Amino acid sequence: MYTILIVDDDAVVRELLQEAFKAKGWFVATAEDGARGFELAERIRPSLIVMDIMMPSVYGTSAAKRLQEESATSRIPIVVYSSVDAAKAKTLLPEGPRVRFVGKTEGLDRLRSVVIEMLQPAAGPS
Repeated sequence: MYTILIVDDDAVVRELLQEAFKAKGWFVATAEDGARGFELAERIRPSLIVMDIMMPSVYGTSAAKRLQEESATSRIPIVVYSSVDAAKAKTLLPEGPRVRFVGKTEGLDRLRSVVIEMLQPAAGPS
């Protein structure tokens, strides 16, 4: 079974995504900001992280960069799901094959599609 970590300061978004991923049979953990998201990622080592950019405490971009720099979390794929303009977001995000951006305006179906795609190369469920 896959474990998905959702990091978003909007409780409604966290709940919506949690329900969508649980419906796939996946375990879901949530965090309300980047600092808590980083702590959880280190502890539970999720299969994938879905993270907003604009959050209190630690922005998603800073958390994503830190996750990619730490050896314990550097292989965890990250999907940044945000309402920030795509062009701007891409300049803020760490580069690499394990980081993708999906705009919230693209919808939940697009997010699910990208999440499934990014889970496929994994050696197997966590």
